[in-house]
Amino acid sequence: MFTPAKLADREEHQHRLHALLRDSLHGRGHTMLVTGAVASGKTAMLTAVADQAAAIGAMLLETSCAPAERELPFGLMNRLLDSASEASAELDDCRRALERQHGRESGDCAIRAAAELAAALLRLTAARPVVITVDDVDHADDESAGVLLQLSRRTRHAPLLLVLSERVRPARDRLPLHAELAHQPHFRQLRLGLLTPSGTEGLLAEHLAPDAAQRLAPELYASTGGNPLLVRALVEDSTREPGTPEIRLVRSDGYSQAVLGCLHRHGPQTVAVARGLAVLGPSGRAQTLADLLGLHPRSVLDELTALRLSGLVDKWAYRDAAARDAVLDAVPPAELAALHRRAADLLHGATGAPVDVARHLIGADAEPAGWMTPTLRDAAGHALAGGDPRLARDCLELALRSSGDPSERAAIRIRLAGLIWRSAPAAVAEHLDALADDARAGRLEGPDVVLTIGYLAWLGRMDTAAGLVCELVGAGTVPVGALAAAARWLAMFSPPMRPRLEELRLLPDGPLTADGAAGTPDDAYLHAAHAVSTALATGSSAEAVLVLQRYHLNDATVQPLMFALCALIYAGRLDLAAAWCDRLVGECTARHAPAWQAMLTATRAEILLRRGELTQAVQQARTALGRLPVQNWGAGLAFPVGTLIEAYTGVGRPDDALGLLALPARELLQTLPGVRYLRARGRWRLATGRSHAALGDFMACGEFQERWGIDSSGLAAWRLDAAEAWLALGDADRGSSLGGRQLRRVRPGQDGLRAAVLGVLGRTGDPHSRLQALGEAVEILERDGDRVQLATALGELGRAYRELGNFHRGRTLIGKAWYVAKACGAEPLCDLLMPQHAEAELEAAAGDPAEAEGLTEAEMRVAVLAAHGHTNREISAKLFITISTVEQHLTRVYRKLNVKRRRDLPLSLAGSGGEPAGARLDVG
Repeated sequence: MFTPAKLADREEHQHRLHALLRDSLHGRGHTMLVTGAVASGKTAMLTAVADQAAAIGAMLLETSCAPAERELPFGLMNRLLDSASEASAELDDCRRALERQHGRESGDCAIRAAAELAAALLRLTAARPVVITVDDVDHADDESAGVLLQLSRRTRHAPLLLVLSERVRPARDRLPLHAELAHQPHFRQLRLGLLTPSGTEGLLAEHLAPDAAQRLAPELYASTGGNPLLVRALVEDSTREPGTPEIRLVRSDGYSQAVLGCLHRHGPQTVAVARGLAVLGPSGRAQTLADLLGLHPRSVLDELTALRLSGLVDKWAYRDAAARDAVLDAVPPAELAALHRRAADLLHGATGAPVDVARHLIGADAEPAGWMTPTLRDAAGHALAGGDPRLARDCLELALRSSGDPSERAAIRIRLAGLIWRSAPAAVAEHLDALADDARAGRLEGPDVVLTIGYLAWLGRMDTAAGLVCELVGAGTVPVGALAAAARWLAMFSPPMRPRLEELRLLPDGPLTADGAAGTPDDAYLHAAHAVSTALATGSSAEAVLVLQRYHLNDATVQPLMFALCALIYAGRLDLAAAWCDRLVGECTARHAPAWQAMLTATRAEILLRRGELTQAVQQARTALGRLPVQNWGAGLAFPVGTLIEAYTGVGRPDDALGLLALPARELLQTLPGVRYLRARGRWRLATGRSHAALGDFMACGEFQERWGIDSSGLAAWRLDAAEAWLALGDADRGSSLGGRQLRRVRPGQDGLRAAVLGVLGRTGDPHSRLQALGEAVEILERDGDRVQLATALGELGRAYRELGNFHRGRTLIGKAWYVAKACGAEPLCDLLMPQHAEAELEAAAGDPAEAEGLTEAEMRVAVLAAHGHTNREISAKLFITISTVEQHLTRVYRKLNVKRRRDLPLSLAGSGGEPAGARLDVG
């Protein structure tokens, strides 16, 4: 991509060289020494001089020096003469003079030999001007350097330009040649710096579009410090974005090779310092580097200065992490491990930060030492607090290998399991057998034993978990309170385990309170298990709120907090569950715990589903499954899958749920969440015309719940579902009977369940009795309930009115039902309501638009949303007013429009679109 001789940010230097070349043509010779950092453009500058010399017809002699040829006498002179592109008698004289020097012994006068060769070279200028360029003259052999010095002394009145280049170095390390040349009156020095930001952009603009050069220049300059070699390598490695003309910077092999080439051109000691700095990272300082490499601190500082001048390093760190990685990748593995081990020892002895010491221990894969384990454990905590769970995990894994104390290993292992659980719960399985052994040996604290049982249960190892509890009861190595908590949790999560665990007489009786009443230990698993059991048995949400208020989100509480949210869902407190769920999701966003986020997102999806927000439920359930691979869900897979199956069914995408129906239901049905999955499968079967199979699933839900003693509609209202299946099969009597049985089991406060039952019963019987049941269902659901159920009840109520001959009323209600179903994303329900909705729209369009003229702006906003079926709570949230204010506005709206309830509101308020007009009002 780049032309080697192309110069950027060097216009002033080029002008100076051109002026010197012009003077030389007129017999006023000069010596120019070009200095600069490695890869700063010295070679390009000499190449430009050579091109100009060739263009004006001067004789050109050019060469470069290499460190390996420094010990070869007159090696530079040989190469210089060989570079001539033509033959001449003067050149032959030079070669003969050079040949005479080879036979001389070391004791011969070096000054006389250099003078003879210089004189022969000077005679070349008799025919035409001569330009001599020598790159990297600091690597020249001593004999050739003497010749160059003699020649420089004689160029003042000759048409000769001598241009040399060398790497910039500390004053004390400069070659004698440099010092001697500096005293010549016709000597000039040109020091090249790295490219400036504008120079970097100029270099890019010669090869890229101006806008691309302007966009990339700041990043390129920040990464390279203006080193032309690195700039070129970065651009040549870069690629275009797929489908766009934009170039994206990529650090690839070419860039890595440029970094390494830049280092090796400095020399082996610079390479060693560069490697040491790459190993030490931010903790690198001169003395530490010197101790690490066995060098004098002043030598280290000199090499660091060279690295800074070359643009690779800024202060004490590499400018670009990719450059540091390239240096580390080039270090032989054994040498790299030795450097890391030495760095760890140095930093530990100097009381370095635990995280820095740990990085080196991990890099060295060090042999165990007594001081390592506590350092690694501390480092894990610091890494986790700093947002680096990968490093924390590496620290704990190395600490586990380093420790020889069984009790210490047990403490490390349980902490490591919690850290692994954050991202890959299934990977905890490899530690569970060892944790069980630790529990048997009494090496785990009580809460850690409960946590181990929780892991086993989540991963579907119910029998193993129950067996471990039984073993520990007999062993007496774990406090009874902890075993009671573990047993309570396992019995809640997997009810089939309850009979086996009850024989141990560990299940605590009595309520749990904020101060741990009834002699129960302060254990999140125990409290959450009690909250779920209480919610299912009595519908109480107080215990769940207690858990959520009492425990903060961490490795030991994520499962209890998730089930506390489930308890709120089972108790019908969806508003409270949503608020707590959003709060917990916010807490774990910055905790680098995708498993936590997935679990809480699945819970949020279930809340949305039960509120009738189907489209959002689909999105949240898919997000949960995307954040955590299926194998990591274990028995908890029933949570997101059950929600997604039912949500897909509700939005009219049953085919999307086909792949989710092939789960091992037998294993899932050993758990409480498994009943949720079984119900979702039944709902899918019912919606797809498999009514007999659906009835079987619903009755199986009832059988499990009755057998387990947790017959709760909060978990699965199986009687209501079975009633719908019987209605679909055409058996209205059985459907009505099951619906009536469910209605008799409705407890005070279960308004949502009562409305759902009334909605199903409203499909049977004579129109007058249906009106009463459906009217009450609509009243309840309009206040705060499942909006899909509201749409269904509104539609059934509209049909009942039509059957009684009140077509106007029927069409209005069915039209409202369509709006509500559309807002929920319930497309199948919209399709059922569509023919009647079309009629309702015609009537609405023909209605009197002046009927709402008496409403204030605020009343109109509330009325429009209410006409679309939004509940008071939803209206409150949309308009940022209190629920009490909503109720007051509705009371005045009813009076002004001469209606008795919200379902009597005219459909013309809704407009003709699917979006509520009120949603477009300015509510500020």
